[in-house]
Parts: sequence; C-alpha cells; structure tokens
Amino acid sequence: MRQIPVLLSANFDAAQVETIRAAHPAIVLHGAEGGYAIEPPSGLDAQEMTYPRYRPEIDIDAILHGVEVIIASRLPRGISARAPQLKWVQYVGAGLDHLMPADELRRATYVITNFSGVHAIPLAEAVLTMMLTFVKSWSVFHDQQRRHLWQRHVIGELHGQTVGIIGLGRVGRQIARVCSSLGMRVVAVRRSEPTGVPVDHVEHVFSRTQLHELLAVSDFVVGSAPATPETHHMLGEAELRQMKPGTYLINVGRGQLIDEPVLVRALAEGWIAGAGLDVFEAEPLPEQSPLWDLPNVFVLPHQGSDTFSTLDRGVDLIRDNLRRYIEGRPLENVVDPARGY
Repeated sequence: MRQIPVLLSANFDAAQVETIRAAHPAIVLHGAEGGYAIEPPSGLDAQEMTYPRYRPEIDIDAILHGVEVIIASRLPRGISARAPQLKWVQYVGAGLDHLMPADELRRATYVITNFSGVHAIPLAEAVLTMMLTFVKSWSVFHDQQRRHLWQRHVIGELHGQTVGIIGLGRVGRQIARVCSSLGMRVVAVRRSEPTGVPVDHVEHVFSRTQLHELLAVSDFVVGSAPATPETHHMLGEAELRQMKPGTYLINVGRGQLIDEPVLVRALAEGWIAGAGLDVFEAEPLPEQSPLWDLPNVFVLPHQGSDTFSTLDRGVDLIRDNLRRYIEGRPLENVVDPARGY
C-alpha cells in the first residue's frame, strides 16, 4: 500500500488528531495535538482558533519537502516551492482570502478543498441571535437590569418580517431555513442569474443587478457572501440609502462586502436602524473605529462560527476527503481559485 504523507497545520485536539490519523491506514500524519505551524503566527493568526502551534524544534521544511497533502488554516507564500510533491490542500475555513495571498492562490497547481457548509449552523444561529436581540430590545432590558429599573416596552417579533439574504451558498441557505421556520418572508440575491428553479425556503431570488429591489423590501439584510472582486463594497452609499430607515443590517460573510466608513455614517445619521457585525474590513477591528461606540451596533470578533461542534464537523469532512483522495474518488468541496470559493 502506497503511503500518503500528510501535514496537519491546523489546531485540533488530541482526539480529533487521532480521528484524522485513523481515517485510512495509508496515512502518514505529520502533526500532533495543536498541529504544526509552517510559519510563526502574526498578531492576527495568534488569535485564530484553528491556527496551529509554532514548534521551532520541528524541521518543518523537511516535512514539507515530501508531503503530498496539507490540512491547513493558513499557508505562506512560496508553499509550492517548499512542498514540491503537494497535490491537495484541505483548508480549515471557507473563504480562501484567509488561506493565502490572492496572487499565490491564482498560481496554485494543487487541488484546494474548503470547509464550505461546516459553519452554516452556527452562523445561522448567530444571525438569529442578532435579529432577536434587535427586535426584542434585549440590550435595552439588559441596561435596565444593570440600573435596577423595572420599565416595560412594546417590542417586535420576527414573524411576518422580510429578510433579504446576500449570498445563497450553504450558509445563506441555512439562514433561509431558520428564518422561514419562524414565519419570516425570505428573499435573496446570488451571484448566478436566477434559473427559475425554486430554492427551498426562499420566496424569490433576485439577480445581482436587482440588489436594490431586495434592499427596498427587506426589514433585515444579511450578508453571507464571500470576499471576491464582485462583492467588494457591494453595499455602499447608494445601497444603504435604498434600505428602509427601520432596516437592520447583519454581516457574517466578509467585511469587504460593506463600505465601512459609509456604514458608520448610515448608522449615526439614521439611514438604517442598526447593524450586527461579525466581520470587518480590517481585523481585529481597530480600537479607534467608531463602530465600537455606536449604540445601535453589535460587534462580534469574527466569532460567529467558532463552536466546538464546528471543528467536529470539520474533522468528519477531513476524514471523508482523505478516504476519497486515497481511493481515487472525487473530493468534496473543491474550490475554484479564480472565484475565491
């Protein structure tokens, strides 16, 4: 049986590492609990749940020279030269903008698969949590609790409201499923032109050129699109002004979807009612950003998908893909480097 050398360059616990190692007897796994980092972590990398441990005592270049598969949360420039036998990278994430620089991605000669779908459940739950926080005025009641103030308010409900979803990948479809189950009307925009084929839990699919129509009818707008040249600042001044004054904007896709300085103006001047943000143009969000202090904004530190179950689902995907690779079957979640997802 031909042996397949695999480098684990992502942070998994001991049980998860053993699950990966046991996926197939042909696997020769280079990695232990915490994984092996290829490079020392930058400031942002050090905060990432999946970034592996840096172990200077490990001769990482010797491992890379013979490795055929890398399971990674981040790859440095020049990985092809350092790993000349590399055939496949399993990315421990979804949007490829966090895996490696865009120019490096375009030059990739190996197959890349991602964690598409692994984050759908927690991100849909995060969206629902922010929706309920806004519509039920939980922040108001929490403030009253701190002040020992008993004061009642008329609050809203999600049933019957319209949510417009930008991006109908697996995350977007899970958000649609959750919102529909609560009696919300779901509309969406996606990159490809509508085909007329119904999408489960979505009442109407708009084309990219009909974005303003979606914005005009939505009580909640949810961004779940990846970072690509087409989605960069997809929501600018014209789009934010198209929304109703009572609309809430929630973003769990990529921060580049929104023109952030314009969003600050929109929130401060009341063009829209509020925003729940899990992603930002610059991460970590700079301390001087006005978003920290706006009363109608919830800031999450790119945390919406970080759950214990997320990594367990990811390990299941890795195990299945390793078996597929060794047995010569098609891999799940093969991405298109040119599109970025």
